[in-house]
Order: sequence, then structure tokens, then C-alpha cells
Amino acid sequence: MDQGQRIMNIKNLAFMALLGLTFSAHAGQRVDFSICESGSSCKKCIERATVEFSPNQQAKKVAVRGLNTEGKPVDAELTDCQFLTATEWACQDGKNRWEGTKDGIKLTQARRTKFNGVVYEACLSKAN
Repeated sequence: MDQGQRIMNIKNLAFMALLGLTFSAHAGQRVDFSICESGSSCKKCIERATVEFSPNQQAKKVAVRGLNTEGKPVDAELTDCQFLTATEWACQDGKNRWEGTKDGIKLTQARRTKFNGVVYEACLSKAN
């Protein structure tokens, strides 16, 4: 595997590991998401995407879909979800716990990702 493929793999892993932290956006709203060097005030980023969380109460899953800045699709699915209502839910995904409420979506347990000695964290904001 060459260096470019390794970087792309780490971006994908980091995206899945960090997708979240806390942001105030209602389920179904678009959110700007970045994976950036910790401590860089979200300026030194290796990935940027606009994503939308779409809960499916019947399937007990939440789809996370969008596009990165290169126009490539972001397509993830949160499983192992419990629903109180169609828009109030919680999903456990490995070490991460996601919650959707009337006030927005948040990651209540988040892990940072380290690659080549650099620690990365999620940066979130409401999409334009």
C-alpha cells in the first residue's frame, strides 16, 4: 500500500471514529464536519465534508450521508440504535455513543485518532 492509499485509509478511519463530538443541529440538517489536527483551532484539516443524519426508527439505524470537498460520497450507517421517538435516538458504535434529540445531535463518548504522531479531532459547524 503506498503512502497515498494509507492517508486515504486513515482519513476514512478517522472520519468514522470522530464523526460527532457535540453540535446543535436537528436530525436531518446538514452539518459541516472536518477532521483536523488537535489544537489547530480547526485550521489544519485532512478531511472536510458536509453530512446529514437521517434516523430510521423501524430499522433501528441512522444513516450518515454527504459529500466531501472533492465531491466524493460519505456513506456511513450507525447501528445498534435505540429510539424513544422518530427523532430522539441513541446509537452505540464501537467506542462512540451518538444521541439525537430535539436540540440536535451529539457524540457523548468520542475518541481521538492518532496517525504518524499527530492527534486528530472532529470539528463541527452548522452547514450554510
